[in-house]
Amino acid sequence: MSRVSPCFLPILLLVAAAPFPAGANDYEAAANAVCKCQEQPHQKSKEMAAAIRTAQQTGNFSEMTRIQGELLAISKEVEACYAKLSEQFPEIAKSEEEIDKVNDMAEKMCPNPAKEIWGGS
Repeated sequence: MSRVSPCFLPILLLVAAAPFPAGANDYEAAANAVCKCQEQPHQKSKEMAAAIRTAQQTGNFSEMTRIQGELLAISKEVEACYAKLSEQFPEIAKSEEEIDKVNDMAEKMCPNPAKEIWGGS
């Protein structure tokens, strides 16, 4: 039985520690995590749209301000969630192309109901 020469040990450790490109499982896990980040805003989309329409129709500016504050709070939570994803999936976060791939997967896995309500791409 042969043994690894001690001079090769540092090389083996470097190779083992080297980052590898994201695999298919990483993309799927990242897309699932994106869906989780979007879950709360997606659930609130219809409720918010209806409340905004009502506030606009009635001219209730204090309600519109309240809703804007709520939307801002949700936006900050989503931003914080995405920041955690960058830490959780650093190899994906390094490349816009990789991020786009994950976002495309997430779009198919958990379509954004806000698009139907607010429009947009």
